[in-house]
Amino acid sequence: MKQVVVQHRIKPDRADENQRLVEKVFEELNDRDPGGLRYATFRMADGASFMHVAVINDPNANPLGETAAFAEFQGELSTAATSRRPRATQRLSAPTASSRTDGGTWK
Repeated sequence: MKQVVVQHRIKPDRADENQRLVEKVFEELNDRDPGGLRYATFRMADGASFMHVAVINDPNANPLGETAAFAEFQGELSTAATSRRPRATQRLSAPTASSRTDGGTWK
């Protein structure tokens, strides 16, 4: 099992577009149901920071990376992000409810 947390901050004028692209990822995951993946996204209280948490059953495969919507999201992120901090981790702790809004969860 592999657990990954990625935090990034988006240029404020691009944050709503980032949210829309994240929602498309969840739509595709729901349509395809690739299995082997738990995924959650949180939009933080500042409105421009996001946290993505993925738990992948097979560390040699990534069902999330195989979705077209995620590829589109990644492309947009490369131009819209002001900072990006990926971290592989063994323990995950979610932000407090007062510091974020749910962007979506899958599985």
